[in-house]
Amino acid sequence: MDIKSPSFNASSIAQNAFKQDEKALTAYSDHINASLKQQNAIAKGEYLPEARLNYQNYLEAEPVPGVEQNLLGIHMTEKHMLSLLKVIETEKQTFEQSMGKIFDGWA
Repeated sequence: MDIKSPSFNASSIAQNAFKQDEKALTAYSDHINASLKQQNAIAKGEYLPEARLNYQNYLEAEPVPGVEQNLLGIHMTEKHMLSLLKVIETEKQTFEQSMGKIFDGWA
């Protein structure tokens, strides 16, 4: 009897989602850092030509979510990652229980 494992199981899907969440956390952190650096430069009155150009590009670009929105995104991503951990743990427990039943049946 040939036993085939499915190509996708809950753990592999959760691990892929984890990688995407890590990228999202990095993006949130980058947005927060950029926003704070920009606000700090404006508060100090540092209007170097490069800073002025960057600020003008910032004003003309699509609005980037503010610090509060990014912090909320970090919090939601954290909750998502915790639920993914539960999926992985549950699948591991299910696997271990099924293996235990198999070995108990052989004994």
